[in-house]
Amino acid sequence: MKEDKSQVYHYKSVAKKYDDAFLTDFEYSNWSADLIIKFLKLKKDDILIDLAGGTGFFSSFIHEKVGLNNKVICIDTCKEMIEKAKNYDNILTMCESASLFSHKKKMKYDKIFIKEAVHHFENRTEIFTRIYNQLNINGIICILTRPQNPEFPFFKAAIEAFEQSQPDYNIFITELENAGFKVKMHQELYPLKIEKDHWFALIRKKIMSHLAQFSDNEIAEGLDELEESLFDSKTLFFNDILISIVGEKA
Repeated sequence: MKEDKSQVYHYKSVAKKYDDAFLTDFEYSNWSADLIIKFLKLKKDDILIDLAGGTGFFSSFIHEKVGLNNKVICIDTCKEMIEKAKNYDNILTMCESASLFSHKKKMKYDKIFIKEAVHHFENRTEIFTRIYNQLNINGIICILTRPQNPEFPFFKAAIEAFEQSQPDYNIFITELENAGFKVKMHQELYPLKIEKDHWFALIRKKIMSHLAQFSDNEIAEGLDELEESLFDSKTLFFNDILISIVGEKA
């Protein structure tokens, strides 16, 4: 994975507030964690990898939900994120890129998931091929991503930026198949209810990576634009659409 300097800076800057912004809704966190558990067919004795796992929140949460016997291995290239992940006693941390991790030929594990990060990877087919070789027999990879056209209420330029940063999920399916996996795709919807002021605050914090390219002034102008279309609304209702791409090792 070739690191984009703007993305590296983005994740360094949001590391302290990342969990607070996205994970305050327990039901939502529980829902997305259950998807990972279901599609990975997690068992207590599985060795699990969370690749590009950020602050380790989901690594720890899934460990607790399943009651895994082994600590989850959480890998991320951002040192600030990994420092937060070290606070969990049920995970192990590695600070390195997806590409570097995939080159570890002696690394063996049963299941691996990549949550909302695969679009940052370069040379994905090569990474997926090496992951295929690392996985034990009957191993499974689960990628959680989003469609290019989500229902998130962004201003126009932010919508366009999201589309440009998010490849069509069918590309990931083809790449996994080319790496040797037998692949299935699932689409899930989660109805979100969020106060408009809170949503605007998240956008100001540039909590999603595609917002990092906008200056504070551009964000402010975008929110003014968004306010014009939402001025009658105090509460926003929209669906989060998650695409789960599951690859099984033959």
